[in-house]
Amino acid sequence: MPGRYLLTKKNWGTVELPDILTEENIEKAANLVRRYYLVPDPKTGLLGTGSQFDDWASDEALQYPHEIRDSDLVAVSLLTVTVTGKAAIGLRAARADITRLLVQIPDDVDLHNVLANRRESIIGDGAPARDLWKILVAERGAKWDIGPTTASKILARKRPRLLPIFDTVIRDVVGRDNTRDQWRNWHALLTDGAGLPERLERIHKLSTVKQPLTHLRIMDVVLWMHGKDQGFIGGRSQ
Repeated sequence: MPGRYLLTKKNWGTVELPDILTEENIEKAANLVRRYYLVPDPKTGLLGTGSQFDDWASDEALQYPHEIRDSDLVAVSLLTVTVTGKAAIGLRAARADITRLLVQIPDDVDLHNVLANRRESIIGDGAPARDLWKILVAERGAKWDIGPTTASKILARKRPRLLPIFDTVIRDVVGRDNTRDQWRNWHALLTDGAGLPERLERIHKLSTVKQPLTHLRIMDVVLWMHGKDQGFIGGRSQ
């Protein structure tokens, strides 16, 4: 895809870390987070809708961790995807299966703290998280107008510490064509001992953004903002 390889990457084992997340670019990464959350649009004077995603109806999100509720769909729409009426109806029709799977997906575990011997049971092919992904995007998902980007944002809303967002901008920054192995890839980078989780914490602190953010959300914002600055196309609002 044109422009995909404009970004320098460093090899870390079998997966690649975008250069913007390396130690030498920590100040630049922090500035990207600051812009996303704290700098209003010069034309409107308003913060981008994406900056509201993390806190939207947060009390309800905490109260109903095992349900996809209307407030979750509104939160996802703040990241500039369209959750259609058909999708809302379809998700409601499948709520028993969705809740059954969400109950089995831990909501108190960070991806970087998943031990290697538990990785497959939590994010592998036979894991409940993968089964829920299939419900959202497979045959029924197509009928509901839910594609991989929207599905990833729904899952990130319900399990923000464990499951990352993946959209077209992130895809182009990391140079991956699909979402197939993204969970394993990010787990590998976060647990390879090179200090990415600690660096993400420092990026958060340097950004001066006070609200709590997960490691995955900090990483998502840095990659997305960096990709947008490089001219990659994606609809999420900054």
